[in-house]
Amino acid sequence: PIRVPALRDRADDVPLLAMPTILIAEDEPFIRLAAVDAFESAGLAVADSRDAAGAIDVLRARAGVMLLFTDIDMPGGMDGIVMAHFVRRQWPLAQILVTSGASGIDRLQQESY
Repeated sequence: PIRVPALRDRADDVPLLAMPTILIAEDEPFIRLAAVDAFESAGLAVADSRDAAGAIDVLRARAGVMLLFTDIDMPGGMDGIVMAHFVRRQWPLAQILVTSGASGIDRLQQESY
């Protein structure tokens, strides 16, 4: 099989190529790096951010984000659930995977997209 080299970028280092990308939004560095490593090991292009604002910057700057992989609890004014709603409205073709290792799942059941 042909293996496409993985690209890793940050909001301030967005490459010119627009290939399908997984965007990981996770504030815990070890979890974020493990997720980045897993997707890159599968040959996928990966962008990552420690918060929602950075993730939205990546989405605005980079075409081709096919999946947003986000934590629920993140620092800043927007958590993962609010960001998922925002992303769904602005980039309706992007798939969204919301995860958490903490409580707060009840919010997912109470809110609808």
